[in-house]
Amino acid sequence: MRTKRVLRLGCVLSITVLAAPLAQSANGKRTFRSDHLEADVVVLPTVFFPNEAEVAVLPFMKENAARFEGKTVLEIGTGSGIISLYAARLGARKVVATDINEQAVMNATLNARRLDLGDIIEARRVPASDITAFSVIRPDERFDVLISNPPYALDLDAKQNTPLTDRGDLGLSIVRGLDAHLNPGGVAILLYNSLFYHYVMVKFAKYEGFEVRNHGPAFFAPWEAETLFNDYLGHLLASEKMDPDAFRFDRHENEALDRIRVSSPHAPLFPGNSKKRYPGIIVIERSADAAARGTAGAP
Repeated sequence: MRTKRVLRLGCVLSITVLAAPLAQSANGKRTFRSDHLEADVVVLPTVFFPNEAEVAVLPFMKENAARFEGKTVLEIGTGSGIISLYAARLGARKVVATDINEQAVMNATLNARRLDLGDIIEARRVPASDITAFSVIRPDERFDVLISNPPYALDLDAKQNTPLTDRGDLGLSIVRGLDAHLNPGGVAILLYNSLFYHYVMVKFAKYEGFEVRNHGPAFFAPWEAETLFNDYLGHLLASEKMDPDAFRFDRHENEALDRIRVSSPHAPLFPGNSKKRYPGIIVIERSADAAARGTAGAP
């Protein structure tokens, strides 16, 4: 089966259910109304609208506002900057926001200045040649909170990394870099709202020895199911010595691939949190005793 190994990972909720509260300002710029910020966020061309962040990430940040007050924060994949803006509004003393898209870096900087948060938020561009999580973070830089809601698509066969495509370089690199760049007692908050990638991240972080809690996604994305089904089907056809192109799964023809819903138990992601479910959120904590995990820790 010559099936391209590509997983288009994203949040169906933000595309098919939520209507973006968009507006056009007097100078023609696109804007997004954020109820959490109580302000309009400018969204430049090629930058993703922050629907998903507004609905799925900012409410969780609000419930855990104390974890941002006076802290240093790293946001990976900032887009319009809405998550970094909200972290600063919650009292973060320093926020570094990174993105592979030059327009996004300009966008986050613009919005930070518009909301008088320019002294707190610093945006940095990630080179397409190295989209690993900490490629533009200095070796001695450490943070109390890492937070990311990347516009992720996993394509193992892509020729290069782009704002839309991760060849597998970004996801696991987040976990690999936590010992070096997350302060002891710090926390990583990730939104992976696609079933396969979500649980890969959960399992890998646990494998690396971190304390991990998560609320699983509510669905198995059809493009994700199609790819995984076809990948395993390829092994089956090969074992049966059949034509590798004999038949395949197509999410447009096989309606069942678009109807896979997930129901999983969940507990509060932090002590004292409400019983609200935050689909796709992963919390990874680094022990306050770094030596317990055999790491050097922060100075």
